[in-house]
Amino acid sequence: MAKCVYCKGDVSDERTMQICDRCGSSVWGHKMFQTILQGTNSEKEKGNMELGKVGENTDAGDIQNLHKRIKDASCTSRMQKAA
Repeated sequence: MAKCVYCKGDVSDERTMQICDRCGSSVWGHKMFQTILQGTNSEKEKGNMELGKVGENTDAGDIQNLHKRIKDASCTSRMQKAA
């Protein structure tokens, strides 16, 4: 079991990022954290999270789609805070 980099709580070894849900949501907001997890999990499945292989198997469309999802989640989060 890995430890969260923020609170040192337990995090599954299967998780791409060593950040627990509570801390991730506190740092980035729930929607943005979920988007980040989806993106990193997707890249892990493609084999792009291994040292030295980042970007080798990435299609440009995948990157643009990930950037759009992150931007959309960020805009939604800002609108909710403003309301």
